Amino acid sequence: MKKNTFLIFVFALILGCATGSTTKDVEINTSSGSSQDESIIRVTTTTPIIADWVSEIAGDNLLIESIIPYGVNPHSYQSGAKEIATITESDLIFSIGLAYEEAKITKLLANNSEIKVIEIGNVISSTEFSKKTDKHSHDHGTNDPHFWFDPLMVIDAVKLITNELSQLDPNEADYYNSRSKKYIIELEDLDKYIKDAINQIPVNNREFMTAHESLGYLSKRYDIDVIHAVIPNVSSEAGVKPEDLVNAVKLIKKHDIKIIFLENETPDKSAKTVADETGIKVVSGLGVETLKDKNQNYVTFMKSNIDIIIENLKNQ
Repeated sequence: MKKNTFLIFVFALILGCATGSTTKDVEINTSSGSSQDESIIRVTTTTPIIADWVSEIAGDNLLIESIIPYGVNPHSYQSGAKEIATITESDLIFSIGLAYEEAKITKLLANNSEIKVIEIGNVISSTEFSKKTDKHSHDHGTNDPHFWFDPLMVIDAVKLITNELSQLDPNEADYYNSRSKKYIIELEDLDKYIKDAINQIPVNNREFMTAHESLGYLSKRYDIDVIHAVIPNVSSEAGVKPEDLVNAVKLIKKHDIKIIFLENETPDKSAKTVADETGIKVVSGLGVETLKDKNQNYVTFMKSNIDIIIENLKNQ
């Protein structure tokens, strides 16, 4: 029956499918002043992760807002009038770039050319997507935008943000630089935390599969092997081809992969179908694209992901 179910699912993909996203209210505001106070400097980010980096540097000096809410996949978030107002009122905007944000948001940013937009991913040393996955099937460009899975690359982002905030608000430059230095130490400690955790895993247990290709930087930095992504298209399952699923099954069997990790923010029907076909263990709970709520920050986001990975790989 498993094989019949698998084939039915594959044929269903040929007919196509569609998914939607749910929007949530977002409150990422580290300023004590009113949002209507024109004396307050407004810094807007496209994602909660970037907003967290900015707030670590700026403290309560700025009004910091994220266009995309907590817990929502940035690839499929549909912006509206509220986002237009947020963008037009901004003094400075930070985005990931690298074709990461949904096309409508990218267009909104481009249409407000009088506002400075810093695309962080286009400034740091990003890397290409794995050659194991067809680049043309990604919603992104050819370079992987998920650089936050390498804390050392986040340090480069933090230095960039610090420089931009210091130019925007030169009277507080010393304050921003002081906070930035402290945060960089925290990021260096995070890097050590991840290294020490990975070292707990036997080398021959460091292979696994993900539902989407998003952990390339983690793999490269910490010597773990993400064999393949089941779904090359990151925003929905509509772009999944039958050969993607067939190839995933073949690779699981070839490499004797024991675990597939599923992300909180993305559809998982295809990955679960592959798991049913192969018997591979399914582990849910990874946060890949965004912070889940206002109580989570980037460092706790990373530690939570690493703890899930370590717990499952160590005891295969």
